[in-house]
Amino acid sequence: MNSRKVIILGATGSIGRQTMACVEAANLGCPGTFIVVGLSANRNIPELHAAAARFPGAKLALDS
Repeated sequence: MNSRKVIILGATGSIGRQTMACVEAANLGCPGTFIVVGLSANRNIPELHAAAARFPGAKLALDS
């Protein structure tokens, strides 16, 4: 099975948090289904840092 690379835009918002939960749930059932390669946020640095801890290796982007 091929892995899908995913970038989560707005990772600190409601939809972004739900998306991260869905990715983690999908990977529990079938590890490696999704690989999060990037996360972005508008200005919530602490939450972006927490999201990065959940997906090590993901590139981060923050709006200035």
